[in-house]
Amino acid sequence: MKGDYDLDYSGWVTARKVTNRTFTVWENGTYSIFAEDAHGNKTIKKIVIDNFRDDLLGRPTAESYTNRKSSIKGTGEPGATIVFEAYTGEYKGEIGKNGKYAYPLPSQPSGSSVTFYVIDEKNGLESE
Repeated sequence: MKGDYDLDYSGWVTARKVTNRTFTVWENGTYSIFAEDAHGNKTIKKIVIDNFRDDLLGRPTAESYTNRKSSIKGTGEPGATIVFEAYTGEYKGEIGKNGKYAYPLPSQPSGSSVTFYVIDEKNGLESE
């Protein structure tokens, strides 16, 4: 939960559960984590996140893609270059001014994966 909270904080009853030992944060700040074991022992751990920076590009998104589709579509930083690393090679395209892209990615072998990220070649920035 974002904020600096202690064990006596009444809002723990409405806090989200941590699943698969991970949680996602969207901004810098202090995050408090409440844990209770099977015996009722309780503890709080606090984590300070400070790695969000304005000089980084946001992570692009992609719609569901299969090797039966003729293109891969999604959103990203307008005007940035989107890079696809696939089994058949590396491919680059440009994201439109509206923040959308559609790239005619060649069909990939079944079971292979496609990794993608954006770069801003003018400013030397890259997404996560």
